[in-house]
Amino acid sequence: MNKLELVINLDTLSDIEKGNNVLQKQGRKYFYNGECFSRKQWLLKLNTFRMFSKDKIISSYIPNVHPVYQKIAFIENIKNATNVVLIFPSIFFMVIALLVVSFVLLINKLNLTVSESLNLKVYFIFLAMLLVVFSFSLIIKYLIGYRMFYSLKNGKVTFNHLHKDEYRIMIKCFDDYISKYKDNNYLAKYENIAIRKISSFDLFEYYEMLSNKNVIKYLLNNVAKSYLEVLEKINTTLEEYRKEMYYRLAIVNAKNEMIGYIGISKVGLTKKQCEIIYGLNQKYWYQGLAVKAVKAFIPLLIDKGYSKIIATHIDKNINSGKVLLKSGFVLNKKLNRTMQFKNKKYNLIGYEYKENI
Repeated sequence: MNKLELVINLDTLSDIEKGNNVLQKQGRKYFYNGECFSRKQWLLKLNTFRMFSKDKIISSYIPNVHPVYQKIAFIENIKNATNVVLIFPSIFFMVIALLVVSFVLLINKLNLTVSESLNLKVYFIFLAMLLVVFSFSLIIKYLIGYRMFYSLKNGKVTFNHLHKDEYRIMIKCFDDYISKYKDNNYLAKYENIAIRKISSFDLFEYYEMLSNKNVIKYLLNNVAKSYLEVLEKINTTLEEYRKEMYYRLAIVNAKNEMIGYIGISKVGLTKKQCEIIYGLNQKYWYQGLAVKAVKAFIPLLIDKGYSKIIATHIDKNINSGKVLLKSGFVLNKKLNRTMQFKNKKYNLIGYEYKENI
């Protein structure tokens, strides 16, 4: 395979369109565009490229695939193929080498002559050293950045080597393409922060946040374990948008990168009262961005007719309280409550918005 012989299809359907172009996964089966694929078929066919550049990525076997799906499959393919060709063999060779060394230590207990024992030791020590060299060569190859991925060639599975620079170029092609198609219709802005709808193009930034244990522990939610799990959350959000329900929106920076989310809770929601919820990627903490996001969001809620805007945070999340106080909220002990999550009770501190109402 040539260095950049990879491709992504730019002719994707809109996120708002509903149909078979939405990827669904049940167990190890993938359903897309009316077809069912095994996990192996999905990864192989989606990663056999007819074209690949920052402008167009096209699979040879599955037409018109959303670039986010293609990047997910590519990352999973790289992980699996690298494990099969580099990681697992290196571990296997090292284990065999240790077994050979263990056998060498037992040679003295065999009923052999000194000469036979010495020859046997030399032979097995040489074999052990050879296995160790094989093992370390694979590990070093991995550490310096080599990766593997598999694809189809003339109907047969082939393993392809990727140097670290080739891998980075390919990932950048995916990212450049995906960032180009992100929604830039902002619903609100405050200085260098904006709020807009979440889309599947935000998947990888959204996953980075929801898979971070330090972030999730304050949101009373489960840590995301896969891209597809977060994609399912996005699909649910998109369905809510179709029904004109905006429970969760994206917080984005000046580069239109999703750095967090903000929205309203379904709990205690009435025509006049709502409770805001928000979360921020850890790498954007302590920069005053959450305050800007809340300040951008409040006018939207007021325009929607909410006369009472409240918020809560778990008592251990002191910084969230600081964000609310800086955003025009005041403490309201009447809104304090407890919440149970995973058989554990959490104390929530209540706040109410008081500015400009």
